[in-house]
Amino acid sequence: MSESTFFMNRMSKAERFQFIKESQMFGAMNIPDLKSTLLGVFEKLDDKQQVSIIKEYHYPEFADKTIELYAKSKSGEEADWLGVSIIVPMVEHFSAKQVREILNTVKKNIFVQCTQGTPQILATVFDSLNPDIIQKTKPDWLDVIDKLSKKHYPTDEYSYSDLWVKVSQRQAYQPI
Repeated sequence: MSESTFFMNRMSKAERFQFIKESQMFGAMNIPDLKSTLLGVFEKLDDKQQVSIIKEYHYPEFADKTIELYAKSKSGEEADWLGVSIIVPMVEHFSAKQVREILNTVKKNIFVQCTQGTPQILATVFDSLNPDIIQKTKPDWLDVIDKLSKKHYPTDEYSYSDLWVKVSQRQAYQPI
């Protein structure tokens, strides 16, 4: 056992996480020899700790976990916070499949669906997507907005009417 492993094993879980944060070790994710080790460390962290890391480091390797954490939202407040803190900053790394997973989360998780922040979070995600992803997911956007709009009056604070207009008016990407 190496000296550093011995040292880390003697720390409490909270002390280890504090050490990880203070040392900014996830800043080294772009070093190929360290990536798999750091991903292993990341997977051993609890949900709150993973959120903390994702908030600070927006790596494509965290995209699936970001969506998984968002899908676990247990309150509207948590859904809003996770949407703003980790979903929006990670948009550039989401594939069309992952965007569909986010939209399915909105349809399935009542806390995500009915919170005041979700329409704005979705609008920000939509506006930040590259045109190719929009083209591939536009029917999914229209479907989720249509289903959710039927549950709310247009004047509801968590109405999706503005987002529907935005999505429906966006032209499909036309390559030059």
